This record gives sequence, C-alpha cells and structure tokens, in this order.
Amino acid sequence: MGESSSEISSVAMRWQEEPWSVMAFCHNIWSWSKNLFSRHPVLATAGLVVLVAVLYALRSLYQPYALLLRIYSGGVIAAVLVLLLWWLAFRRTSVRVKTFGSAVLVLVIGALILLASPIHEYVASYFRYRTLELVDLSALPTTDHERVIPLNGVYTLAKQRMNETEMVAPPHLVRVGERYEWTMAVEPARVIQQLFSPIEEIINLPSTDASPDLSRRNAVKVNFDVGESLLLSRQTMTCTRRAFGPSRFLNYEPSTVLYMKDDNGAWVQVVTLIKWSGIFFPWPEFGGVQVIPQGNTTVLGRVFLGCGTWVPPQEVHKHAFLRGQNTVPYEVTRFMAASLRFQAGFLAPLPGSRIGDIRIADLPDDVNQQPFTTYLKMPTQVSQAGTNKLYHAFALEPSDEDKRGLATSFFAPADGIGPVYAYRHFARNEAPLGVSAVSVQVEASRRTYDWARNRPVEHRFYIRDIADEAGEVRRRLFWLTTVVTLEKKKEGGPAEFTSGSTPEIALTEAGRSVVVWVNPHRSDTWPDELHKALGHMWTDKP
Repeated sequence: MGESSSEISSVAMRWQEEPWSVMAFCHNIWSWSKNLFSRHPVLATAGLVVLVAVLYALRSLYQPYALLLRIYSGGVIAAVLVLLLWWLAFRRTSVRVKTFGSAVLVLVIGALILLASPIHEYVASYFRYRTLELVDLSALPTTDHERVIPLNGVYTLAKQRMNETEMVAPPHLVRVGERYEWTMAVEPARVIQQLFSPIEEIINLPSTDASPDLSRRNAVKVNFDVGESLLLSRQTMTCTRRAFGPSRFLNYEPSTVLYMKDDNGAWVQVVTLIKWSGIFFPWPEFGGVQVIPQGNTTVLGRVFLGCGTWVPPQEVHKHAFLRGQNTVPYEVTRFMAASLRFQAGFLAPLPGSRIGDIRIADLPDDVNQQPFTTYLKMPTQVSQAGTNKLYHAFALEPSDEDKRGLATSFFAPADGIGPVYAYRHFARNEAPLGVSAVSVQVEASRRTYDWARNRPVEHRFYIRDIADEAGEVRRRLFWLTTVVTLEKKKEGGPAEFTSGSTPEIALTEAGRSVVVWVNPHRSDTWPDELHKALGHMWTDKP
C-alpha cells in the first residue's frame, strides 16, 4: 500500500539538516551568558573571577600548547582557510556531496599535517641562515681547558654516590670564576620530599680533572625552593613559565637549568630560554636567562608571579657572571649549525642539487650529541677582548651519510655574545677526517680491546700549534676521544657509561687518521706527546 504524501513529507523533513554557523553558535553562548548574569549576577561574577584565577594559576600547563600553535601558526592558518573554503563550497549542497567533500577534506588536512613540519623546518632554517651574523675564519681557533671525562661519565660517577633518598640532576659545564666545572644539584628522590624539601646541595667538579675526588662529594650548601625534580609550583620549569608576561608567554620556553655563582659570589639557578622569532615560520633564538636566587618563596608568589628575574639576551653582557658562560640552549645552536645547509642558496639542499648541503654528524651510539662545549681561543683574524671563551662546537659533514669528511667547523658563542664562526674546510681544498669516522679509527688502533663493552665517545675538537721535527709550527686538528665502559642498558632506555677511575684518552689526527693514546692526567704534556709520535710524519709532508 503506497505511503501518503504527508508521511513522505515528514520523512523528508527528518533528513533535512539543521542550519549551523560559527556566528549562530557564538550568539547562543552570548545569550546564555547574558541571561545568567542578569538572573544571578553575584554568583556569575564570583564564578567568573574564580575561573579567571584558576586559568591564570594553571597557565604553565597550557603555555607549551599556546607556544606550539604560535610556532605552527602558518599551518594553522592554512588549515583554517581550507576549512573555510570547504564550508563555502559545500554549505548548500546535498548530503552525498557533503560526504564526498568531507572525505576530500580529511585527505587535504592529512597531507597538510604530514608536510607541515618538513616545510616549516626547511623554510625556518633558511630564514635562520639569512639572519645569522656569520664570520668566515681564515684559520681554526685553538682549544684550551680540555675537559677529560664525558658528560654521561660525570653523571654516572655522581649518581653512584647518592643515598636512597637522593638523586642528582644532569651535569652542565659552566664557568665558576676562572675555572670550568661540572655543576649539578642533589635533589630529593621521593615524592614527599619533592613536595616539601628544598635543594640543599650542589656538586661541582673540575672539568679538566681525569679522576675527580668524590669521596666527600665536593658538595656546596645552598637553599633553593625550586628545582628540576620538585613538584607542582616548586618545579623550576613550571615556575619559570609563570614568570612570563603576555609577549614571552607566546614566544619563549625554558630549556636548561644551570647552577653558577653570580656577581656577588652566591650560587644561583640560571634557566636558559629559547625565543621563537619570525611570524609564520619562526626559528629558535637565544632568549636570555631567568636568574633564580636562593631563599624562601611563598606558594602564592610562585603560582601568580613565578620565579626569578629575566635577563634579556641584549643585556647578558652587562652581568660579569653571565659573560663567557654556557647559557645558550643547545637547541638554538643546533638550529644555527643545521641552517648552513643553505650556504649555496634556498634550493641548494633539494635532492636534485645538494650543493653545499651539510648535516650535523650525530653518532647513534653516543649518549651526548653535538654540540660539545669547548673553550676556544679565536685566531688573530677576529681575536679581541671577550672572544676567548666557551663555544658550542660542531663538526659538519656532507649530507650523504656515506661521506665522512669534515666539511665545515662551526662555532657559536655559548654565552650568546658576538657572532658565530665557520671554517669551511672543503672550500679550502682541505679534506680532514670527519667526526663520524673517528670511532672506527680509535677501535682499529687497539684491536685487543673488548669493544663490545668499551666504547669511544664524545669526539671533541683538540686544536693546537705543534711543531714538526724540523721545528716548523703549524696548527694541527685532532679529535679528542674518551673511552668509556658500557655499564648497563635498561630495556628501551639509553646506554649508561662509566669512564672509570683512570679514563683512557685517544687523540686522532684529522689529516692522517693516526691515533695517539695520551696520559689522561697530564693534558699539559699532550702537545709534546703528539710531537714525539707524529713529528716525523709532519716533516715529510706538511
């Protein structure tokens, strides 16, 4: 029996879609809010005040997401435009057409998500290269104050000295007066302590000491209410984010917590900051530091005002304790170094060209990747007051991983003061051994070692003026390597190393790939040991 016209009409009405728009949705919200305030003004006002206070107190939780939206604002705007075009194109079409259009929309947005990050990084890296204050060196700098134990070796040595209620923060190389030391905080390891106990000790170890004395832990007594492992408002990163104003809230992020002495000789926490510069394709730059002194703070102060005093990057040079320090985040200098792939132009790194394309030669088996913080004395070409200090040093190699020559040596001031420097080896018809090939050379020089349990790590620059047998002094480039023992490896976690009570040091000559094993306790004798071992080779062929 056929359906009546009224029944057919009612079925058709049920399939009709309700009209919807962003404006209508906003209008409904506004109407609801206005009615609420007109009927219950006191309750609504109190609720609004509480909501604003809670959102403000919890701003550290959503600040990273707000920053992420700011960083990828170009992609967000593109996605919004795609959605707007889709709405304009399909708002008056049938259900079938809208379904097809939705499928196409999902594909388009998926393609945007997949391509957004590589495109953003490519363009942002190009802009970073164009904004670099880059100085090309005609000669390599020389190194000094060589650190002997690798970072993870220092961390392992300190961690082994902790008791059951303590843990040690990751070490960082800083300048303490005229010395260069590893500093790290002794922090609470249990939840109750992390909620209520302060940071009361800092361990500082000379970076040039091959066998640091940890029998008494060399602990310095301090009193910090905030720390890296503390919880809630007492967590350093959380407290630092709460100190950001509106502009820094959308452009800055904390990176690393350092411990050093200020101009009055008091130990302070220094939080290094990353600033995202640029509008649609921002890149990371040095954002200055947040200096947190010792002393008691209140919960309300930490929650609503945050911690510390901001020192902008342009004012770092005004503070003696920040000059020559290791305060630039590694993420910033890595982005600088990687941007040198555009040294031959915007299209040069593309697969069809690859002209001048380079890569940071990271080593998959090494716990600590480039850059390595190194004390450098700049050549006379650029040497002036304030240029001999700590730098982040990079060994850049060709983009093809099977090519392991040192293409460019890149040096960025670790305190953010002054230009960055590059020595382009390939442009000078030089082809020294690259850092990624050093491990094999070190292992081949001691074939009797059990290289399954021992590993050469952290191949750092060692550059000195050394004479050959004929007495001619030249600047020689070596790779300084520490041999560590593989201690253990937790499932799914990184390997842990110990450098032993007497670490072994190998110096690999970058020109001939010859490895010389030197006395780890007497770095002042290394030039003489190298002259004795290699002087005759340098005399035969400069």
